[in-house]
Amino acid sequence: MKFFDCHCDTLLKMYRAKKGFYNNSFDYDFSKFSFCDEPHVVCAVFNDGSLFRKDIISVFEFFKEQTKALHNAKLYLSVEGIGNQPDFCIGDVELYKSYGMRMASLCWNNDNVLCGGIKNNSDGLSELGRETIKEMRKNSVIVDVSHASDKTFCDILKINNVCVCASHSNSRLVYHHNRNLTDDQFKAIVANGGVVGVNFYPDFVMGEGSDVDDVILHIEHFLEIGGENNIGIGSDFDGIDKKCKNLEDCMGIYELKERLLAKGYNQSFINKLFFENFGKIFKKYE
Repeated sequence: MKFFDCHCDTLLKMYRAKKGFYNNSFDYDFSKFSFCDEPHVVCAVFNDGSLFRKDIISVFEFFKEQTKALHNAKLYLSVEGIGNQPDFCIGDVELYKSYGMRMASLCWNNDNVLCGGIKNNSDGLSELGRETIKEMRKNSVIVDVSHASDKTFCDILKINNVCVCASHSNSRLVYHHNRNLTDDQFKAIVANGGVVGVNFYPDFVMGEGSDVDDVILHIEHFLEIGGENNIGIGSDFDGIDKKCKNLEDCMGIYELKERLLAKGYNQSFINKLFFENFGKIFKKYE
């Protein structure tokens, strides 16, 4: 099977531990991917506010070296919370794109100089945030709205010709958590031509004790409101401290596929969910 995961935090763990993509102790260990002949994974560099420009570039250079050892996988770079960088300037968008950055979110949960985050869920884009979104558009960098406040989300969608995705977010109707998307937000991403990656973090799925079937409830709801071509996977592996039952690491991807097949979903939809929907977006914005 082909597989596309739009969000994991494995790269930063690898960088700090000086480990590679194979035979490590992380959620993503590519030596386990025997069931997948073509994994595509977006590796996010999460900035909690401690990473400066030189640190981000150091991680990018480490990534470049590590990808030389990959056999059949294709990996992409993302920055999670680009506005948390203490020395951020708008020129960093073009600089990071030159290193291979394909996607970025302006914030993590907290407010920063670019926008309001979902934690306070009040402020929207700042003027610098608006200019940063336009710079991302200019450089064909996909805008990730996971973690953005509801107002930031609306402000971003008002800017024309911006590719918007939510790399790792679930349905707020299925499970009420601010990090999840409302139906209106999901429909806005669909109308924009973007994709939403279903997240495996239990706190966004169904709370304590969540399992693979609870993740499927979010997939099914997005399907019900017109998302067949606009949902994918955004596991959040290596960025979460709790796991859904039967989705503890990358091997759980196979379990999710098997459960969907057992529920009667056809191979055409499976292909869209697991690869094609995000694959088309990333190909379009190469």
